[in-house]
Amino acid sequence: MRKKKSAPKNPSRASAKASHPLLAQALEMHQKDQLTRAEIMYQQIIEDDPHNFDAWHLLGVLRLKQRNYAEGEIFIRRALEIKQEATAWNHLGNALQEQQQFSAALECYQQSLRLKPDYVTALNNMGNALRDQNQPQEAVLYYQKALAIKSDYVTALSNLGNALRDQNKIEEAMEYYHRAQHIDSTYDKAHWNEALALLVKGDFANGWKKYEYRWKQEGLSPSHHYVTRPMWHADIDLKGKSILVYAEQGLGDSLQFIRYLPLLAERGATIFFEVQAALKALLVDLPFLTGIYLPGEKLPDTDYQCPLLSLPLIFSTRIESIPAAIPYVYPDADKIAHWEKILSGSAKKIGIVWSGAASHKNDRNRSIPLIDFKNILNQSCAEFISLQKEFRVADEAVLANFPALRILGPQIRDFADTAAIISLLDLVITVDTSVAHLAGAIGKPTWLLLPYAPDWRWLLNRDDSPWYPTMRLFRQPEIGDWGNVLERIARELFQG
Repeated sequence: MRKKKSAPKNPSRASAKASHPLLAQALEMHQKDQLTRAEIMYQQIIEDDPHNFDAWHLLGVLRLKQRNYAEGEIFIRRALEIKQEATAWNHLGNALQEQQQFSAALECYQQSLRLKPDYVTALNNMGNALRDQNQPQEAVLYYQKALAIKSDYVTALSNLGNALRDQNKIEEAMEYYHRAQHIDSTYDKAHWNEALALLVKGDFANGWKKYEYRWKQEGLSPSHHYVTRPMWHADIDLKGKSILVYAEQGLGDSLQFIRYLPLLAERGATIFFEVQAALKALLVDLPFLTGIYLPGEKLPDTDYQCPLLSLPLIFSTRIESIPAAIPYVYPDADKIAHWEKILSGSAKKIGIVWSGAASHKNDRNRSIPLIDFKNILNQSCAEFISLQKEFRVADEAVLANFPALRILGPQIRDFADTAAIISLLDLVITVDTSVAHLAGAIGKPTWLLLPYAPDWRWLLNRDDSPWYPTMRLFRQPEIGDWGNVLERIARELFQG
């Protein structure tokens, strides 16, 4: 995870020198995170002086802080109509970057650097934008330029490590994370990024410890109703005790790590589990759960609590000790019977998933346009079943080209349905989404398509997964090269 593009904690102090008497006070409120008061003052300044660059610019920065990126973009563009200024171009780039308009963001950072070539924040953000367009080699150059100007710039050091990790240069990446930590041991991003590097290279002993830095990352801190309960640790006897385990991060994470809950049951615990709504129907009947809850529901009083992804650390998991007995998720028998009638027939059946949620931060690396699967879907070796509930506009436009692809999306209500369908298939071919974890947890043969620099859980330089014994990994040989992966899959299907 890289450092966020900077809408700085202390908005441009130069702005305070502007003539309007309210501006210095508004800026002070902004810096103290008293955003409502600051906004009122910026708006008053604009009423008095509609051409006040600073008020429009800082109001836009305030909106970025509130994650209202579209409105922030509008205000910053208005500021730039009044005056061309490097900081405003940089902030406009941040607004566009957050809206996944990567090419437009890149142009903004370039414009910022034309106005101020030694602007290290824009150089860093330029690197980020290049990474988002799968150009980590070029990104390295901009991080290095920033560091040539400011050698102790820990954000650029950590991001340079990320650009190297994008190229699977893990040991080199680690050097930059360590340099950032040496300069500022409290810079949590460098510790978090190091965790991902440690885990992807299989160093679980150190990786799980560093993975606890996730709680320092924006949007991942546990809410108060968890942390008021005592945290469970491995040396605490659970016999006759109750524990609340709560899901965190994505659906795939929940499906991957619920394998640890039976280990708690073996220790005599009564287990209550809070999980995402999409998974409740699938998991509600697991025998080791006493109760399952959705976020926001009233939770029972328990003796202990534990976040789901801390369990590998607590159980001292190493690659050779991953609890990988499958299946550990079981489709509902009634749903299997229902879908068996719909999918009746003797043909070999292959489920397929080619894209995940477009809003996912790493979607550019994991999703593939449907049209690229033409050499697979046009084979007569099997009936292909789409396991996707939703389709992108570009994919809908080409669906007619693939009459062998059976669309079930509108009939799939939740993961319980998806699990039942998967149980009736011969094979699942999928990109890195939650469906991959579901198929692996059920024990279905699964072919997983991975980008050159994979998510940490898939490790490096292997075509199998210690997490899922029935899974094969098909990796890009170079950044962005899905063609090679799809050709290999088509060849193996044809030969099979």
